[in-house]
Amino acid sequence: MIRDIIREMLSSDQRLQIKRHLRKTKNKLQFWVKPVSLEDMRSILVKDLGIKKGDKIFVTSSFGGLNATFTPKDLVLLLMDIVSPEGMIMMPYYPPGSSVEWARSKNEFDMKSTVSSTGIVTNVFSKMPNVVKSLHPTKSVCAWGGNCKKIIDGHLNSLTPFSEGSPYYNLLMISDSKSIGLGTLKFPMGHCIEDVISGIGNQYEKNKADLIVRSGTETYNCSTYIHNEHRNQIPPSIFVKDAPTYRKVKIGHSYGFSVQNSAAFTYYKEQFAMGHKSIW
Repeated sequence: MIRDIIREMLSSDQRLQIKRHLRKTKNKLQFWVKPVSLEDMRSILVKDLGIKKGDKIFVTSSFGGLNATFTPKDLVLLLMDIVSPEGMIMMPYYPPGSSVEWARSKNEFDMKSTVSSTGIVTNVFSKMPNVVKSLHPTKSVCAWGGNCKKIIDGHLNSLTPFSEGSPYYNLLMISDSKSIGLGTLKFPMGHCIEDVISGIGNQYEKNKADLIVRSGTETYNCSTYIHNEHRNQIPPSIFVKDAPTYRKVKIGHSYGFSVQNSAAFTYYKEQFAMGHKSIW
C-alpha cells in the first residue's frame, strides 16, 4: 500500500534518485566492507556461483552494491571471458519506470536511444560488439554469444513479455541455463515460470497495451499484456531461495546468487500444485 502511494506521488526519475541516495548512504555507513577486486569477482563467479565455460546465463545486477574496484565494462568482459562465445549472456533491458507507466506514456521504445532502467552494467553490455536486443516495448533483453539471435527472435509476437516465444521462455527451455544476480537478488525468470505454469492471470492488466518499438528507421507495433502493479505479490527473489541448486554469496555491500532455471521451474511447479499462486 505504501509503495502504491509513493508510486502515485513521485515520478520514476524521482523514485530512482531516492533509491540511489539511500543505497549510497547505506554503503557509506558500511565503511568496513572490503572492496571487491576483479580477481575477487572472478573467484565469486567461478567458485561460489559455479559459472563456467559454455554456460547460458541470465544476469541481473546492481553495480553500486558490489563495492567494486573495477568498472562495469570490466565486469562485462569478465563474464564474457568465463562463459566464452560457446556460452551465452542475456540481460534485461527495460525502459524507465514501471511497465504501466511506460505504457501510459505512449513513448516509443527506441532500441538505440532508450536507456535501460536495469542498471549501468546492462547499458554497458548492450553497447558491446555482437550484442543484440530483442524487439519488445517493455521487457526487452540484450544478449551475446551462442545462438543468441535465434533465442531473442520472436519476442515482438509473444503473448506476454515472458510467455512462449519470448527470450525468457527460450532460455528456460535450455535445461542447463542459469540465472545469476550480482549486487541484487532479483529473479526475472520467475515471471516467465509463472506465465508458463498459470497462463494469463491476475498478474496482468485486463487489457493489452498497444505500443511501438523503433529499430533504426523501422517501427513495429506490439500488442502486449502489462503487469498489474497493484497485485499482491511474493517476489521471486524470496521464493526461489528454497529451490535446488540455489547458491547465495555475500558480495561487497550486497549479495549475489545463482540458480539453475530448470531446477527453479520444477520447484515452482511443485509449489503451484500445493496452492501457492502468487510467487513472482
